[in-house]
Amino acid sequence: MKFTQLTLVALLALTVAVALAACGNKQEKAYKPIAKTSGTGVSFAGYVVKKEDGRILVVSPAERNFGSGGAQHYHEAIWFAKAPDDIQIGQRVDVMPAGAIAESYPAQGVAASVSVLKATTTPEGAKLTEAEAIHRALVDERAEKYEVPAVKQVGYDGEKKQWIVELTQSGNEQSINVAVADSGVDRTAATEDGYEPFGDKPPLPSVVAGQTAITVMQSSYCWSGQAVNGQVKSECADYASPAGMLKDKPTTKVAPGATIEFAFATKPPTASETHVSLFETDGSVVDVKLDGDSFVAPTEPGIYYFGLSVWWMKDVEKRISENSSSYAFAIEVTG
Repeated sequence: MKFTQLTLVALLALTVAVALAACGNKQEKAYKPIAKTSGTGVSFAGYVVKKEDGRILVVSPAERNFGSGGAQHYHEAIWFAKAPDDIQIGQRVDVMPAGAIAESYPAQGVAASVSVLKATTTPEGAKLTEAEAIHRALVDERAEKYEVPAVKQVGYDGEKKQWIVELTQSGNEQSINVAVADSGVDRTAATEDGYEPFGDKPPLPSVVAGQTAITVMQSSYCWSGQAVNGQVKSECADYASPAGMLKDKPTTKVAPGATIEFAFATKPPTASETHVSLFETDGSVVDVKLDGDSFVAPTEPGIYYFGLSVWWMKDVEKRISENSSSYAFAIEVTG
């Protein structure tokens, strides 16, 4: 495998980078779109899009094109080992590599230090931070097609109370916009026009514990999207129980007794029914008490598997639903 030192400023000239301060392994500082070198090399800046086994995948938001015969719509991406545990998906960071970077895509390196780049402004009225909105967008099923997703830009719509996160990947001319409902959406004040219409697939909810986004997976559903040329596409699918689906998947760590909240960017479920169940590994199922669109996490340390079921009702009295969908997520309660 070929190795190179990050010694050429031009390699990262279009990325967002700043010089690291001399102290601390993790800092917060104002975001400045410049690139600087230090005595040990060149820092690499971008968004953290994945995290696993002590590594973080950092992808530059800047798109590069290398002309005729070269890579087009290219986004620099590097896996950094030995990253601090408190670095989170969605954060914009500046990483100083420790030594050589292995050439691949994504490239491979070791982090000497990681600095969190703090946005200079926060949208008025937004309850989520930019990083939290990006995290939720990256765990949306629409982002699953991107093995190495790149965050091109992020915006907040105050009227709809939602974030719009534009995602793409290297080699793609097109991008997708993922709408993320702002945490703590006020259902009583919202109007249906402030939400996205139903699509051909069930929408994934945003599920959070405080300021921590919880990864949600699609489960069983029966769904009818909008009419196209006078025809409505209807589809039903069955999935395994949440305990079976999530047994070997990463969990989200939450505090004992934390409040877990869920919200949808699509039609507000003013005439819907929601139900949450706790699935035990022995096959038993326990109903979870809801307080509106939230519930309280267990207090005993351990891994817990939950199922969220939603029915959008046409006629509540006659029990006729417009659409229905279930979701699965897992948490790890830490002491």
